[in-house]
Amino acid sequence: MTLVLAGVSVLACAAEDEHGNDQSPTSSEPSAASPEEPAVTPYRPTVSNPADLSAPGWLEAELGGQRSYNEDRSRNDSVPWVLKYAFDENHGLLLGGGGYVSAQAPGAPSQASFGDTYLEWKQRFPVSDTAAFGIEAGVVAPTATHNLGAGKAQWLVNGIFSTGASKVGAETPARPTFPSSIRQA
Repeated sequence: MTLVLAGVSVLACAAEDEHGNDQSPTSSEPSAASPEEPAVTPYRPTVSNPADLSAPGWLEAELGGQRSYNEDRSRNDSVPWVLKYAFDENHGLLLGGGGYVSAQAPGAPSQASFGDTYLEWKQRFPVSDTAAFGIEAGVVAPTATHNLGAGKAQWLVNGIFSTGASKVGAETPARPTFPSSIRQA
């Protein structure tokens, strides 16, 4: 059983403000987001990612939490994070990993560490206004300790098909992970 504890998504502007330098409000009411500010593109890395990328030129960050209770009464905790940057609507980079991972077997002390880190190239292939294929390809760096991660560098490839009307959609991921040892000559 997996229990998602928390999830946060944040946008940070990577480009100049097109509205000038005057940041003073024009009324006493709280200011709303400009219609020109892009919406966030949330990913669900433990479930699936859409083929869509973040708004081009904006840095988007996500942080979440997950706790898993296993059949053998062991427990796993993680705090995944990801930074997303799109160069345009079809090309981008993802940098992420486990900010914190832990495992506890029944009757044994828990082990905790910073998790593995990954870097991925993401490419979107639009099929229509509401459907797209996507691919994420990259490398996992073994930054976790205490046998809580991959233990060695790994290649990873995710195939994606996303479809939906408006902002409601369904993703079908294919998540093979290729250990670097299969590339030995």
